[in-house]
Formats: sequence, structure tokens, C-alpha cells
Amino acid sequence: MNLGKGTQARALERRLTRAAPDFARGAFLHAQARAEVMRRLELAQLEPARILDLGGDAGLGARALADRYRKAAVTLVDLSPAMLEAASRARGWWRRFDCLQGDASALPIPDASTDLVVANMLLPNVPDPSAVFAEVRRVLKPRGYFVFTTLGATTLQEVRAAFGAADETPHVSEFPDFHDVGDGLTRAGFVAPVLDADRLSVTYRSLADVCRDLRAAGAALPGGGRQALTGGRRWRAAEKAFAQQAGPDSRVAVSCEMIYGQAWCPDADQANRAGGQREVVVPLARLRRRD
Repeated sequence: MNLGKGTQARALERRLTRAAPDFARGAFLHAQARAEVMRRLELAQLEPARILDLGGDAGLGARALADRYRKAAVTLVDLSPAMLEAASRARGWWRRFDCLQGDASALPIPDASTDLVVANMLLPNVPDPSAVFAEVRRVLKPRGYFVFTTLGATTLQEVRAAFGAADETPHVSEFPDFHDVGDGLTRAGFVAPVLDADRLSVTYRSLADVCRDLRAAGAALPGGGRQALTGGRRWRAAEKAFAQQAGPDSRVAVSCEMIYGQAWCPDADQANRAGGQREVVVPLARLRRRD
């Protein structure tokens, strides 16, 4: 997970520092998304020489990539020193991948130097995904491949509704609309983009349990957490509103819209034929959701 320097970056780094020791066990959505990314890469039958794992967190993704592409040079890029330390432990004494501290929106990587870029659950923590798309487009070689996962607009809608009942101040991060992600790829100059989404749900007994899992994944807590809500009044109101959404089993099904994206960097001939233009058309058939 990466952000540029500033208030948001410092807040994210604090969260990741807390989460790093147990991140591999706590970030179950990251693990599910990573498994799906590896499945899709298996189907793509690539033979990359250089791979970047952006926002690689504790290194499990980079390790899987190094195992899958044994002849490739794999580099994990993350802004958090704590996560890089955890990743260094994950790579083992045989050093299956390299670790590099860097910002995904300003990568310390040469132009057109990379065959494959993977960004698993990076974008939810990035204030400007278009800057990341532009950097990925820059570092990819012609016909290089980009695959990523992120969260869509319906994610945590039950938590958002609970805090909406407490007051009118937004307490939950807004995630991009499915089609906005596709538009961002188009503007960055990628070709043949494909997006699809899975709608998942995770059941919880309490709002505090939701916050526990968000904290384990290094995510921002709704409203900053219980202590950030003055006197606990709004927190208690949110807890009550959350509990009112429970089913017969006294558990609330919390939504997660997982978006999977993949796209190619154009080859030199395509760019020349387009006269340097970075405009491509994404057929609606390439955008799909699954429930």
C-alpha cells in the first residue's frame, strides 16, 4: 500500500506499522484477492522477465509470483518500512524477490523496464488512482501486462448506513464506481482492459468486530474508531444502527465489492498508428459484475 507524503501517508504508515506483525494472518480479503490474481495469471500464460508487486505488504504476493515465475526478477515496492521488514522475512534466506521502498504514484523505476505489474488491494489506499495508472503505464514495456484488485462502491455500505444514522458526517471511505476504474485505465492509455467484480459478504456480530478486521488489514477505521467519536455517543448510535441490520442469526452481512482488473500496455506500432493518442474504447462486454 502506498501514498505520497502528507497527512494521509503518515496516517497510513501508522496503520501499517501496527498491522505489519500479523498482517499475513489478518488480511483475509487480501489473501482471497491474491489467490484469484494468481489464478488469472496462470491462465494468461505469461513469461515475464521483470515483475513489480506494487503495495506488496508482507511479501506473500511477491513470494507467490517468484514461485510462479522462477526465471523472473521480482521486486516488491511498498512505502511502509514495517511492511518491507515483514516482506524481507517472507522472502527467506534464498531471497526469492527484492524489496524496494517507493511511492506507487512516483515509482523509482525506469521507463519501459517491466513486463508485469501486479497491484493487489493497493488502490483503496491511494488518493489518486489515476496517478498510479499513469506510473504503471510508464514503467511497463510495450505489450506489458497490468493486473490489479481494488474495492468497489458498494463495499462497507452497511457500515456507512450505520454511521449515517448517528450523524450526517461521512465516516467511511468512499470507494470508486466500477466504471470509473475502467475510465481511469482508458485515460492512462491501456488497451484491451477487462474488469469484473465479485460481490462478497462477511458476517459480523458487532461493529467492533468489523473495526477489528479493518485494523488487522491496515485500513482506516470508520470515524477513526470508538475513541475518536466524542463521548462515545455517536459510536453507540452507530453500533445500535448496525445491529438493527442483523439477520435471524443476529449477524450483519457486510458487503464487499471486489474489482479485478487487467489491461495491456500498447505496443510501439499501436502507439504510432494512434499518433501518440492515449484513447481506447472499452466495450461494455468487457465490464461485468458477478454476484
